[in-house]
Amino acid sequence: MNEAKQHNPDEVARKQQELREKTAQFCAAHLDAEMQRLCAQAIEELGRSAHEIESLEPQWWELAPLERGDLTIWAGGIVYALASANKLFKAGATPRLKASSIDEFFGLRKGASAQRTISIRELLHLDRGDSEFFTAAMQERRAAQETFLAAAPDANFARGGHEFADDTRDAMNDFYDLTEELDRLSEAKIEARLRAIIKRDPFFLDSYLTLAEIREADGADAEARRLRDAAYTQALRLIRDKEGRWPAAMEWGFLENRHVMRALTGKAMQSWQDGASDEALAIFRNLLFACPGDNLGVRYLILAIREGLTFEQYDKKFVTREGFYDSDKLFKWFDKGVEKLPDEFAKWKRVVDEWQ
Repeated sequence: MNEAKQHNPDEVARKQQELREKTAQFCAAHLDAEMQRLCAQAIEELGRSAHEIESLEPQWWELAPLERGDLTIWAGGIVYALASANKLFKAGATPRLKASSIDEFFGLRKGASAQRTISIRELLHLDRGDSEFFTAAMQERRAAQETFLAAAPDANFARGGHEFADDTRDAMNDFYDLTEELDRLSEAKIEARLRAIIKRDPFFLDSYLTLAEIREADGADAEARRLRDAAYTQALRLIRDKEGRWPAAMEWGFLENRHVMRALTGKAMQSWQDGASDEALAIFRNLLFACPGDNLGVRYLILAIREGLTFEQYDKKFVTREGFYDSDKLFKWFDKGVEKLPDEFAKWKRVVDEWQ
């Protein structure tokens, strides 16, 4: 069956209108006009057919994303994805949103909106630093994070000269197929499917990370930590060469690399919050060296760690009462940091000069 016979623009338009109404009602109750506009923008994008969306994987072809799945779960997932991307679940955010209020408002089972978010974040490229779905405040916050390369890493995190690009994995297709069925599956079945994907391919790491989120939401913090640690261990097995060295290049632009880079970043953030700042610093440095475009946003974190800040202190230092980063303060702090730590920022400055 060809695309013209399967893709129904009139049906998509009807669903888009219903979704705009649902998300508008939620935004009127809990958010604001700017978030309502971003939801409408996301709905427009998700109604496009597969041939119009360059990022779509083969399993999405023939139908627009909105032609699959329950509309109420799509509504909750869209709100959740955009709220998460704009840090609205964070204390001090304006407007501030409780994640649980989304499922409650739409009458969904606990966690349904968050699970739908997995596919929406990929479809809308919400992990990019220049996302068109950021609020004005979030754009200002992201603008404060300049591209930044690190100096030589700790000896235990030595770099080689190779470029890492992961293989195309069948497990990735299995994983995205699962995200399309989340609204029809119980949490127990979702967990079982994720564990089956891990067993089938122990080196596809989004399965570990997603299962860790579910277990953490259920209060199983120790198991969630073990899953994230396992993902990090597998990531190292993938990226390091025979001498145990990290790659010199690992691009976020390759979809196949993203599950690996998310696992590495998650470990670094966990280490920093646990007080293991040396380990976090080494991971952040290597990630920035391998991916100077820094789509994961780890740029200023190195300076924060070098200055001895904890994760909580960093946020407290730069986040205003309204929940936004003070850009002027952040820029001035960074400029001073560059001058005080030439050993850390010499390579970064050379790269910036070359790009200008």
